Amino acid sequence: MGQSISNSDSFLFKASTNDIFKALISEAQWLSLIKASNKELSALIDIIQKEAKNSDSEGFKMPSIKVLSGMLGLASSKVTKFINQLYDAVWALNLEQPKLFIPDSAFCTFYFKDGFSQQYAFFNLQVTHPINVGDGFNWSFLLGKFSTTTFFVESIDHEHVNGRMATSIHLKSGYFNSYRKILIDKAKMLDLIALDELFTLPDYKIDELLYHRVEKGLGGFPQGMAKEAEYFIKRKHRW
Repeated sequence: MGQSISNSDSFLFKASTNDIFKALISEAQWLSLIKASNKELSALIDIIQKEAKNSDSEGFKMPSIKVLSGMLGLASSKVTKFINQLYDAVWALNLEQPKLFIPDSAFCTFYFKDGFSQQYAFFNLQVTHPINVGDGFNWSFLLGKFSTTTFFVESIDHEHVNGRMATSIHLKSGYFNSYRKILIDKAKMLDLIALDELFTLPDYKIDELLYHRVEKGLGGFPQGMAKEAEYFIKRKHRW
C-alpha cells in the first residue's frame, strides 16, 4: 500500500507500485493508446490487459512485482519503472489528446482534490449519467494518485468557449456532509471565512475555523492555529 509522508503540518501521499498496477488493471483499455517504446513495455501492456479480463473472476489474484519480473525476464526495479511510466503516460495523453479517450462524445474535466493532503489531479472523462452536487464518485484508477478512491461532487461549473460547452466537475475526497456545507455557506454569507482559507487549508483545519467562527461566534483563529493565523495575516498585508 501507499504511504502518507509527513512534512511538518503538510502531508503528501505516495502510491506503491502495487497501487499503480491495480489502477492500470482497472482501466486497461486505455493502454492500447500508449505506443510502447520497446518489446518489454509492450509485453507488460499485454499482461495488464490480460489480467484486467480476469479481474472480475472469482479468486482472482493480482500478480506480484516479483512474479511480473519473472514473466518479463526483467529486474523488479525495471518492472516498477515501466508500471509507473505507463500510469504517467495515460494521464499525460488524456491531458494532451482527450478526444482519444472519448472520440464521439462530449466530455467533462473532472478535478479531484484530497481534503487532507490538498493534492490535486484532473482527468477528462465521458459523462454517461446525470451528475449532481453531493453525488458519490468512486474510481479505482485514482489509486496511483490518492490514498482513497472515494470522492463526492463538490461543485459543477459550465462555460461556453469557442462554440462548445466546457464542463468542469470538482470532486473532493470523502463523503458529502450537508451540515458542513451549511456551515460553509453561512460563513461565506457572513464573510466569516476567506476563499483563500477555503482553498489553502486542509479540511480538518477548515472544520476548526467553522466551529470557532460560526458555531462559537468568535473572531480570528482558534488557539491551536497560531501558525495559520500568522500566515494569512502576512498574505493579507502583502496584497
